[in-house]
Amino acid sequence: MSGWMKNVMTMTVENVKTNDAAINIIVKKISGIYENGKHFHIRCMTHIINIVVKMLLKHEVYHVKNLQDVVKYIRTFPQRIKTFKQAMKDVAVESQRFLCGETPTRWNSTFELLRSAYDVKDAFLEYSHQHPMFHKTVGRVPSHSDFEMIKKMMEFLEKFKKKTEKVLCSTKPIFHTYTREILDIEQHLRKHETNPDLCLWYRI
Repeated sequence: MSGWMKNVMTMTVENVKTNDAAINIIVKKISGIYENGKHFHIRCMTHIINIVVKMLLKHEVYHVKNLQDVVKYIRTFPQRIKTFKQAMKDVAVESQRFLCGETPTRWNSTFELLRSAYDVKDAFLEYSHQHPMFHKTVGRVPSHSDFEMIKKMMEFLEKFKKKTEKVLCSTKPIFHTYTREILDIEQHLRKHETNPDLCLWYRI
């Protein structure tokens, strides 16, 4: 192992216990590593951001929960999808994107769901007219006030999305920017912690 690892200074992996154990094994196998491997394991910045945002989103928000239920309902069956696409055409929605689903392990899938739904917000009311069972099953159509709150949440979450993309899209070492990026996120959190529009759900 030491042969192919001789030019490796650090290793970045996701922050899970199995990876911690693997790193410890590697460090023990490598002789003469810098400060006995004290700085060998570099925590994954995108994974840290993912954890932070998931903690923010763990508090159920009425506006978001309603929209999540509605999108899930529409995406469940091909006929509902077809009807919603027709509703998009009928109200002349400019966006060509369809409603995005969610992936439990990826917080940004929630962001994409909110953004895709916001872009076609005018189609929901039209869809409810074309699909009578919608009201009986879901209960209510996302309203103007729902989308106003969704917009504010999207603006808040945009910072985390950009930071994640900046790290994932980089083909060069960016560890030297880590502290600056994390401090920028901290400043963003503190800026919004007293925001009356977000404080009801934004609490860690």
